[in-house]
Amino acid sequence: GITTKTSRVHHQFAHAYGGYITSKYDECLVFTLDGYGSGCSGAVFKCSQGNIELIKTIQHPNSIGLIYGLTTYLLGFKPNRHEGKLVGLAAYGNPHIPKLYNSFYKKMWHEDGNIVIINPLDPFYIKNLLKNYTREDVVATLQFRIEEIVTDWIKHFIKETKVSKIVLSGGVF
Repeated sequence: GITTKTSRVHHQFAHAYGGYITSKYDECLVFTLDGYGSGCSGAVFKCSQGNIELIKTIQHPNSIGLIYGLTTYLLGFKPNRHEGKLVGLAAYGNPHIPKLYNSFYKKMWHEDGNIVIINPLDPFYIKNLLKNYTREDVVATLQFRIEEIVTDWIKHFIKETKVSKIVLSGGVF
């Protein structure tokens, strides 16, 4: 019969490995982002000639996935299932309302290779925003701010490593 061996691997490494081997790149950076796994919510790996080297982890609770999941829940959808519906709602909102944008800007940012989020599971924060703004505008602004942070995060490591081919993996991507 067939014999299989089971091994436990770090959650973010599993995302990175799957992304790297299917990319067909000899050398690349793999960026992972999700809600939570193995104590982390994301990581950066440098991959070259079949080797995968961990460069950076984003530690829990700094999790874009968790804040997106919480927002999914607060809008009446199922977390870990209906986040795509928020992406759709975002297309109908205005991400450039200064007061709303500034509230997200102060809550999450990229700094020296880290993604920093203040209290990602604070339901009162999102609920208060929903009192003053439409759900479409809140989600559009959240989505826009996440795109800014993730883009800056990726650019930081491309500049630091001089590797320009990238692979994105995990639930946030």
